[in-house]
Amino acid sequence: MMRTVGVLLLFACHPSTPEPLSCPRLSDGAPRDPSVYDTTAVSPTPRVIFSPKPTDPRDLQVGGVSGQVWFDFIVDQSGGIEQNSFRMMSSTDPRFTEAAIPTMLATRFCPGLLAGVPVRTRVQRAVTFRIGT
Repeated sequence: MMRTVGVLLLFACHPSTPEPLSCPRLSDGAPRDPSVYDTTAVSPTPRVIFSPKPTDPRDLQVGGVSGQVWFDFIVDQSGGIEQNSFRMMSSTDPRFTEAAIPTMLATRFCPGLLAGVPVRTRVQRAVTFRIGT
């Protein structure tokens, strides 16, 4: 059991590593729950298993400008982002928004669980740009 925990931690520390086998998934033919749950209702909450590094906007990078873009979206039962739910909530600069959108849409999650079953979960997450640090 301890060995499995160590492997999961290794995967969590290396986001470019393929998804760990222990990430819960709906079994084939399982009913899809149309409900959307808040992160306070699920345990564990959705966790990132893959996220590409955002490309810093060149003009902001040269200027040493840092920033952040916040998104709101639903992580589906398979760990993907439901594109029709995806929206930008706030941004320190539109150029950061442009760079952050492809990064966030390519991010993969282990889905949130309710009673051990993967469920759709509303998530708010930021992409942070730290230029010159």
